[in-house]
Amino acid sequence: EFARTVQERFLPQRPPEIASCRFSAHYTPAQEVGGDFYDFILLDRDRVGIVIGDVSGKGVPAALYMAKLGSDLRTLALTETNPAAALQRLNSQLVERSRRGMFATLLYIELDVPGGAMTIANAGHLPPIIRKADGTAKKFSPAGGAPLGMLAGMTFGQETSMLDRGDTVILYTDGIIEAMNAGETLYGYERFEALIRKSPNDPEAMKSAIIDDVNRFTGLSPQHDDMTLVCFGAMK
Repeated sequence: EFARTVQERFLPQRPPEIASCRFSAHYTPAQEVGGDFYDFILLDRDRVGIVIGDVSGKGVPAALYMAKLGSDLRTLALTETNPAAALQRLNSQLVERSRRGMFATLLYIELDVPGGAMTIANAGHLPPIIRKADGTAKKFSPAGGAPLGMLAGMTFGQETSMLDRGDTVILYTDGIIEAMNAGETLYGYERFEALIRKSPNDPEAMKSAIIDDVNRFTGLSPQHDDMTLVCFGAMK
């Protein structure tokens, strides 16, 4: 219980309060502590960094790796010129000090709130889903790279997408997609995407709808992976 309390202190205590945007997040570790993480980083008055990641392994080693990685990324987000450069520096640091063969997938987005531009860099993580105000949903797969901490000298691509009023962006870890019921059936991406299309286009309501549906599907079955979900959007 103490380890879990310590880990939770590394996660945001509350989402950012920005008038034109709304942010919501959910985290459930499969064990007492886990390796999933997310963060919101206020870069300046107009920009916020949004992070989600998944560290290999479970338990205390993964949680400690996650805590250090998250701290390093916060520093690099404020000092590097863009998300791709921040991931490149972070990867170099992780490779230099890696002793357990651990690695992490990570998705980092810088959102320009007034303009709605999202600059996205991906280190081997699941692509975000953008649910448009008209009810359509699309998977956004920017040019990415390998997970962090595996290969020295990695470079990362980045792409920009516009967040229009009424859009909701969904970031997630594989614990959502791979949640399993008592019959060992996976929740699956198709079920996930179908729910997103019919859910309310509001970040808080979207998060609640997804978590409630996953919990109904799994029932009391124990899960083998952490579940993390981040939803954010530009309000109408």
